[in-house]
Amino acid sequence: MRPRPHLALLLALGCASAPLDRSATAPREEHHQEAPKVCTLIGCVTGMTLMTIVPESPELLRVSRIRVCRNSTCLTHSLAELPPGKDTRLAWPAPPTGPFSPSAEFQMRSLPDGRTGLLVYYDSGSDTAWREDDVFTVTLTSADGRRLLDLKRPARYDKVEPNGPGCGTCYRAIYRESEDWLTMPR
Repeated sequence: MRPRPHLALLLALGCASAPLDRSATAPREEHHQEAPKVCTLIGCVTGMTLMTIVPESPELLRVSRIRVCRNSTCLTHSLAELPPGKDTRLAWPAPPTGPFSPSAEFQMRSLPDGRTGLLVYYDSGSDTAWREDDVFTVTLTSADGRRLLDLKRPARYDKVEPNGPGCGTCYRAIYRESEDWLTMPR
């Protein structure tokens, strides 16, 4: 049997010799598995940060006491234990009293004009230990009883996710009384 003329033309062109393979032209259904979330290890603890300048010399501060409070939970420490140097820091209690206990850190930088830049941190020890009605106080008292710093502020917490969404959340109350000293040359 002779092929019909239109079928002969199709066979000659190679178009009708086999059923069409649709797999080459049909969109493939791909099975993607979500990649596991990779989180970095940037630390983040719920608490408070204060940046300020006091018109006092580092020498006067070294014979002072600091008290940092969140509501009625307070941490008090003598600054006499500050290591020597223009940029210095002190953390207490050392060692911490427990895995969910608060801690504080004090950092000081001597400025060229005789004033001192301060960073004060209060870490609650727990990412759930915060309330919108929290009040933070930071008091710096000289050896003769004078108040060198007396700050009392209601907390306005910011949500912080330093490793990105889904990789840990903490809440920080940040008080920037003055931070320009952070960029001054040492």
